[in-house]
Amino acid sequence: MIHLILGQFGYMLSFGFASWGDHLRERYPVTTWPTPQAVAEIVTAIEAQPRLEKTAIVGFSLGSNAAAWIAAATSHPIDLIVAFDPTRQGASLSDYALGKHVRRAICFKGVGYWPSSWFAGGGQLVGPQVEVIPTSTDHLMMQFDNRLRTLAEEALSETLL
Repeated sequence: MIHLILGQFGYMLSFGFASWGDHLRERYPVTTWPTPQAVAEIVTAIEAQPRLEKTAIVGFSLGSNAAAWIAAATSHPIDLIVAFDPTRQGASLSDYALGKHVRRAICFKGVGYWPSSWFAGGGQLVGPQVEVIPTSTDHLMMQFDNRLRTLAEEALSETLL
């Protein structure tokens, strides 16, 4: 099961990410969460899953931060987290280090100086299982970046199939 978490303002600023979720739905069971503020609901949904069912959390922008918050709020096994440019605004992600119940995490970290990257993105998930992949793609454009999507899909395939 993939839990796809959109960024701040939901579909308005994450429509490319939501559309990619529709593509993923052709191969996997996907639940799209339109707001990163639904942390408690997402935790409840994950904890209701059978422990043997593989679980992935994929987030964009503040939805990536929510993935770390969710991991901190549950001890349910999480097989993969893919974070598309977590925001560096708000609560520090260093306060939400991924626990041992998270097997693998990939963090696409924006390192560019594009317009939307000035005020969003640039954050990083924390933990020994986190693979950080720097990218100069603009924060808002990451949701459309086919190279990053392909890397994420390869990790999802390795993990879920």
